[in-house]
Amino acid sequence: MLRCQMCFALDPKPVRTIQGPYDGLPYTLYQCRRCDSQLFDVDEHGGGNLEHFYDKRSRDVLPDFERDFTPSKGWRYEVDVIRALLPAPPRAVLDVGCRTGDFLLHWPDATERVGVEIAKPYAQIAEKRGIDVKNEPIEVAHFDRSEFDVVTCYAILEHLPQPRLAIGRLASLVAPGGCLVIMIPTFQSLKTWVLNRVGYRWHQYEPPEHLSLFSRRFLDGHLRGLGLQLADRRWTAGGMFNPFAGVRHLENPFGALMSRMDQHSPTRRLPIFDHMYSYYVRVE
Repeated sequence: MLRCQMCFALDPKPVRTIQGPYDGLPYTLYQCRRCDSQLFDVDEHGGGNLEHFYDKRSRDVLPDFERDFTPSKGWRYEVDVIRALLPAPPRAVLDVGCRTGDFLLHWPDATERVGVEIAKPYAQIAEKRGIDVKNEPIEVAHFDRSEFDVVTCYAILEHLPQPRLAIGRLASLVAPGGCLVIMIPTFQSLKTWVLNRVGYRWHQYEPPEHLSLFSRRFLDGHLRGLGLQLADRRWTAGGMFNPFAGVRHLENPFGALMSRMDQHSPTRRLPIFDHMYSYYVRVE
């Protein structure tokens, strides 16, 4: 019998069938009756080696990534948001799913910057950039320190077949007064609701890559039980909404407008778009 991998309740209800965008196979989307989270069954079509899957994916798309570090306004903004929640500048920052280390490189050189990245091609680039990278899953990664002032996890938890293990490890690594940042795609958004109503597949429904989709109620309640209190939240388009993509003279200006809206518009406080950033602080 299938078990919800968020709250561990048995027998989540089938909602609809989603065609896998990579293998074309039909996957059943389930919704938990207890915590409202959504999930796919990793074993529905035999499962597989996820580390191998992401290692291959990273090699396939590696040429599309900038090899040399280029500062980003988006990551600068993210650093400013996090620093505003801390009582003092952080001494150590851990980024889980750090890819090539771009986010970590936006922190000062005096800050201890540590990354976790299971895709070896990404990890190798981050190491060359001077990042201390652990090329293993967060659940088993070993660190030289027991706590970090900032722990971040952007677009990772939805990929995991057992995300609750990772959440527990993330929470355990946050120092007193420190901050945990989690970004996940959320089906509890106006964008997703509209797409479902008109019969389009929400692009974040992509099994077997995305397996676990959290409800806000579960995520906030579970982290509260681990001593972390929600301090801030915003929803963004994540660069995924541009009806003028491919249209000369319109694509870039509209993209810049959406970026400013993601960072400064009052709409970022409403679940309109589907990239949800949640900022939790350790209650001392």
